[in-house]
Amino acid sequence: MENFILSIKDYFLSSIPYITIASFLVGVVLFKKSRRWLKNYIRSHDYSIQTSHNLIMIYNVLRFTICLFLLFFVLQLHGVNVSSVFSALGVIGIVVGFALQDALKDWISGFNILINRPFVIGDVVKINGYVGRVKNLDLYTTRIEELYTENIVTISNREIATVEIVSNVIFYNIPFSYEMDLKTCHEMIKIMVGKISLIEGISLCRYDGTAEFLDSLINQRVRVEIEDKMKLPAIKRKINDVILEVYDQSEWSIPYNHLTVELESHLVK
Repeated sequence: MENFILSIKDYFLSSIPYITIASFLVGVVLFKKSRRWLKNYIRSHDYSIQTSHNLIMIYNVLRFTICLFLLFFVLQLHGVNVSSVFSALGVIGIVVGFALQDALKDWISGFNILINRPFVIGDVVKINGYVGRVKNLDLYTTRIEELYTENIVTISNREIATVEIVSNVIFYNIPFSYEMDLKTCHEMIKIMVGKISLIEGISLCRYDGTAEFLDSLINQRVRVEIEDKMKLPAIKRKINDVILEVYDQSEWSIPYNHLTVELESHLVK
């Protein structure tokens, strides 16, 4: 008992506990001030959401690394063999790596996305069949707001293999009948293009020519440029309304696929 009390006394008479406390206090003050400085720095430079997000992620990684080094420094002060700790951590790391391999894949994929920037927050993308605007991006998941349903979809970064950046240009096929003469067709397209150009959110609309010949109709292609990709569903509905309106004001009807049945007659003697 006396030896234990003497060891406690010697410990507090040494500089070890004071260096430990000082290291802890310096770390706390440093982290608080650096985080406040980072927020002020981002605010004063008016960075984009994506750049601000990346800076905060880098700061968190650096803070974790510094905390780890401070921990090993304190352990070394207290006579702990840091080399053996590293060895033990290596074995534990292997076990944890197998158990958390999916999370590690997410982290690696997320870090790759942040560095290479195939897409950023605010982009309208197509990922794994989902089309929408990127709302949030971190090391583990990517969240997008779906274009047609406005649902928020969370996708694990390891599952992102191919990303398509959605263009603000859409090519719209307008059906016309084979019975319609070319002059009437062009006159109707001219009226449609003029009305479509007046739709709010459309910056340009022009006729691109004949797109394809189908069994029961001819598709004429119109190129439409939109200002906000997230308004695409609403703009498509308005374009459909324009097509219906122009057809209603004409003597023609919208063509549709026909099923033709041919019967072969046989003479029975």
